[in-house]
Amino acid sequence: MTQRQTPSPENRWSDAQLERLLAESGRRTSSLRPEQRAQVLKVLLAEQERLRQEAIAQARAPQRPRWSAADWLRVVAGALAAAAGLALVLSLYLLFGGTRLPAEATLSGLASISERRYGLFGASWSIAQPEQSYVSHPLARGDEIVARSQVTVTFADGSTAALSAGAQARVLEEGVGLFLLSGTVENVVQPRSAASPFRIETQFGSMIVEGTVFRTTLQPEAALEFTDEGVVLVSNAVEARRVITGEQVRVVSVEPLRPELQPPRARFTSRLADRILTNEAALPFQATIYPSATLVVYDARTQSELGRFRADRAGRVSGAIPLAEGQRQLQLRQISPDGRQSALSPVIQVEVDRTSPALQLEPIVRQGARLRIVGRAEVGASVTVNGLTAPVQADGRFEVLIEQLRAPVTVVARDAAGNTTTIVKQVE
Repeated sequence: MTQRQTPSPENRWSDAQLERLLAESGRRTSSLRPEQRAQVLKVLLAEQERLRQEAIAQARAPQRPRWSAADWLRVVAGALAAAAGLALVLSLYLLFGGTRLPAEATLSGLASISERRYGLFGASWSIAQPEQSYVSHPLARGDEIVARSQVTVTFADGSTAALSAGAQARVLEEGVGLFLLSGTVENVVQPRSAASPFRIETQFGSMIVEGTVFRTTLQPEAALEFTDEGVVLVSNAVEARRVITGEQVRVVSVEPLRPELQPPRARFTSRLADRILTNEAALPFQATIYPSATLVVYDARTQSELGRFRADRAGRVSGAIPLAEGQRQLQLRQISPDGRQSALSPVIQVEVDRTSPALQLEPIVRQGARLRIVGRAEVGASVTVNGLTAPVQADGRFEVLIEQLRAPVTVVARDAAGNTTTIVKQVE
């Protein structure tokens, strides 16, 4: 059996191998002519060169190392570290980075503020500031306010917005004004140009003014707008209506606007937190209602009429309500010249007290160059001795030392209604 011819380990054919291969080929087939023999030899030599070049290329090619488990762990740890670093940078940017729009107003009062920040590619976010009592704190466009007590937002032109406790609002990002999210806001707006009117926006509609006093209260299903003075343009998805002094309107997104008279709000010269306290025979007041309308005052218990007062063409009305001594409850209503009537106002608690406060003095005692004044006054009254305030205890007792020789001592007690009692004592 003839041995098969193979190339050397270096993939190179020797001449003897080629000759033998040709000889073997000749024995198995018919003899080759010289020119065929030369052609076959040429092909074999070319194939030999190709195999040699492949071997050289394989020897020079870099060998790809095989990764171990430790290599994979190092890659994963590096990726996690890079992700943590990126998250830290992003967190710092969100906390301290970004930009704020120019200041639009200032805030005074106890509130929480969420400052609006703007970043790259139109990104925006809010940074919550701690709840505290602010004094003229700058507010930028987009900032959000939650009032913890009544707070005042003052705009650059002097316009103000008083947010009730619990109200939530956002400074408009375009234009001048607020977007009311909840609660009540009362505005006193300075005159503005028609190109930049003051606005209160809500989810139900908007209120646009150029100079007026008005209130907006947000309810679950509507916004209530009250024009206390001036004109407000109220609009929703259906229409726009002008609401003038003394009117109110309920704003719902897809319902027609129907302005009506609002219950009057009067301003009294003496008012405590829970009631009006006076010692006058007639209670003075001021109010702003519908132009040329009539303000009617009622006894809330009996619904008897206590007085009528006519407003001028601007809606301003003032007067004094005659009242007997004691506690009374009042309600107000306005009636327009065309006969429209408002609902009754909330009940106003009034106490008329014309009785002088009790005041007693103990004998005056001289202590060297000073005098010891001791006495007792009506609980809640204030006391002065020769014009100097004397501290009064919860039970009405007071005691004070004054520099006094022989001039008279004057002690005056004054109650919350303004009634006074005076005692003058001669000192020997």
